[in-house]
Formats: sequence, C-alpha cells, structure tokens
Amino acid sequence: MPIQNVGTLLENLVVTEAALALLHRCHEREPLEFLNSFAMPPSTPWVQHSQNGGFEQSTLDRVRAAKDSILLQGVTYPSLLRSNLQSDRGHGPNAALLVAGAALQSGVPCRMWLNDVRKGHYGDAIPQLEQIECTARAIYGIQDGHAPGLTVRVSDAAYPDSIADLARTLTEWDHPLPGARLAFLDPMRYRLRDRQPAQTSSEDHRRWLAQIAFAGLTCAVQFTGNRASVDLERELCSLQDDAHAEGYGACRAFQRQHYVVFLAVRSPRPGEPEDGAEEIEGRVRKAWNHWGQTLARRNSWQLRVHRDGITGQ
Repeated sequence: MPIQNVGTLLENLVVTEAALALLHRCHEREPLEFLNSFAMPPSTPWVQHSQNGGFEQSTLDRVRAAKDSILLQGVTYPSLLRSNLQSDRGHGPNAALLVAGAALQSGVPCRMWLNDVRKGHYGDAIPQLEQIECTARAIYGIQDGHAPGLTVRVSDAAYPDSIADLARTLTEWDHPLPGARLAFLDPMRYRLRDRQPAQTSSEDHRRWLAQIAFAGLTCAVQFTGNRASVDLERELCSLQDDAHAEGYGACRAFQRQHYVVFLAVRSPRPGEPEDGAEEIEGRVRKAWNHWGQTLARRNSWQLRVHRDGITGQ
C-alpha cells in the first residue's frame, strides 16, 4: 500500500523478507509462486498519514540517498525501496513490485497471480499489473533477457469470488510444482463479522488458505489493523484458528501500534512449518531493527511478535 504509515512499512518488510527466505529454496526448475489479492497498481502516489513515525518523509529521503553499505549487501527491502524512490520519489511500490524486484535480482523464476478490480480506490489496477515485469525491470535496472522472467496472471474478479480464478490458475501451474509458495492478502482489515468489500473474514480466509496449500512449503501473509485492542486480540485469535483449521502448523503475528501482519506456514514435511516461521521471524526482526536504528534513527522501535498465540518482545 502507498499509505505512508507504519502499517505499510511493516507489511512490505514482512512480505519482502518472507519472499527472500523462500527464494533461497527455489531455482530454475522450481520457481517461487506469489499470490496476491487486493494487490493495487504496482506504483501509486504516496498518501501521507499521521502515524508515519519511522516512515516519514525524512526517512524516505534517507533511504533514497543511502549507500549500499548502509542498506546491507545484497537484495533487501531498503535497497528495493531505494530503487523505487530514485525512479519516482512521489510514488511507492506495492508488495508485488517488491517481490518482482527480489526475484529478478535473485535470478529465480517467479509465477505471479495478482488480483484487484477495475474500479478500485486507485483506479483500474489491471493494465498496470499486467505490465509489472516491464515496470520492475525498468525500476530495478534489469534488461530484457537478463535474469529469468516473470509469469504473470491477473484477475479482475472481486475477492473472494476471485479465489475460483486462483484455483484454475494453480491447476494450470501444477507442473512443475513451485519450490515454495507465498500468498498475501492485503485488505483494509480482517473482521470477525460483517465483512465489507475491501475486507476479509474467517470464512473466506479459510477458503484462501485451503486453496493455496500444496505439497510443499506454503507461507500465507495477511495484513490487518484495529485501534480497539480487545477486538484486535480476538481477531488475531481468529486468524490463528483459521490457520490451524487448514493445517498450517506455525503462526506469527508481527505488531507495531495497532497494525498487524499475520504469518502462517504450512508443509507436509515434519518440522518445516516451525523452521520456516522461525527463519522468517529472525529475518523480520533483524530487518526491523536495522531500519529503526540506521534509517529511521529512532530510540524506541519495538516490534511485538506473537508466536502461536504467545506475545513476545
């Protein structure tokens, strides 16, 4: 999302770190799959927000001007964001554009299913999503013919009806199976009841989790937020119940203020769900701390991590 607040920073950082962890498990014959509803156009104008502590204009300017040694070597969320800011300071990337950049720079093929609507909050996202590989190559400086390309399918059906299109696409992509699958739901929020069009609920979330599961490592990421702390706690419990009901053996919830990014990991291999969640948690913690200390330069930069229902620090 291009809303310039801590929720955007958190979700983009978690998705990027999850993608980077999974890309290491993939190769030319076993690509990464990235599935994303509420995808938005790849690049849209920043929308300023009052809760931008750590993600304010001065921090973005610092990222834009940062040297490679400050951003850490290799592909990172700050380095990907820097390329976007240098391309157009007034626009921010969606999660799919970040994953596209990570895959292209890592040299790993990536199959993408991207879902939004024709008349969304940011206009018609479909044409821009269909051109995401061209956009990514231009922003990240990767010429055609260099690095494996992206296979992109775009659905303009409104979620959750779009899950039927997702099912058809995954059937077509059945051979070869991916090395790993990352799925991202980016609604305004998850609700226990009375779901609105730009939201998710337990019923459709479980349908989504069941559909994306396969005979390999599946990571499901979902954004939510709620200023009412008691309600947010209930919603996090419901998200976890959804995941466990659909066979996801390990969960994490990354929280900053009232914004939460929920992670569920599934695999038929014993121990792999917890190992995968542990790895992604470690990557997120490291990336979060680096952002706060080096780029945002904030003294108070705590991230709460709920591990299978247990709140940690």
